[in-house]
Amino acid sequence: MENNEYPKCWVFDSNRRKYDDNNRSSPIWRYHWRETKIVGETSKSWITEYKEKIPKKNPKGVVFSEQELDDAEYVHNNSYKISQRVFYANDYKTLKNIEEILNKEQK
Repeated sequence: MENNEYPKCWVFDSNRRKYDDNNRSSPIWRYHWRETKIVGETSKSWITEYKEKIPKKNPKGVVFSEQELDDAEYVHNNSYKISQRVFYANDYKTLKNIEEILNKEQK
């Protein structure tokens, strides 16, 4: 019988890979994530069906919803490109707006 009180999660597994039909040299990032069932817990960790322990505080390489997975994929696919655009921006107004956004995010 499945226990529905535990959250569903996806764990990043660098050994799990899938390539597109064109056989690009690098794997598709999203397919590194493996859906995993949480079957138990300790006071500090979730325990998965694969006997992995996932810390309840600040887990790394773990997401708990499809939306979090979509968000992580967006960050992975776009953070470098966006950072390069910021790096090469030479307009005062643009950089001031970016600074304001980042300052609001830190609060």
